[in-house]
Amino acid sequence: MSEGTTGAAKGTGGNPQVAGGRRVLIVEDETLVGLGLKSNLERLGHEVVGQASTAAEAMAFFREKKPDIVLMDIRLDGIDGITVAGQLLKERRVPMIILSGLQRQGTDRPRRRHRRVRLPHQACQRREPGRPDGGGDPPL
Repeated sequence: MSEGTTGAAKGTGGNPQVAGGRRVLIVEDETLVGLGLKSNLERLGHEVVGQASTAAEAMAFFREKKPDIVLMDIRLDGIDGITVAGQLLKERRVPMIILSGLQRQGTDRPRRRHRRVRLPHQACQRREPGRPDGGGDPPL
């Protein structure tokens, strides 16, 4: 069967679930990390509409390219990514995924100002009944 008859997008390995790939903006000041994200996203059938390394570039790409989703580094050229995400969201509401390679110590300060932000290690934890903190290991 051809890709057209399976409904799978080109480059998705025949997976029809990602046939309607998203337009993604990557905001990452580490070039190699950004290129890795771009490669993986494109392999999964998404279109990377831009890769910004500064807050100013992120704003320009966001306005011009109108992405469906933004992957945002938590630390960016002297400003935290959460602040940049907040500025972008004032212009247009889109899903934002905050990325961080930092340990907890570096991410606690910006998070305090934004109560709705959950760190990835918290969002992935299974809740275990009877433990006050919910505890548990990340799901496999």
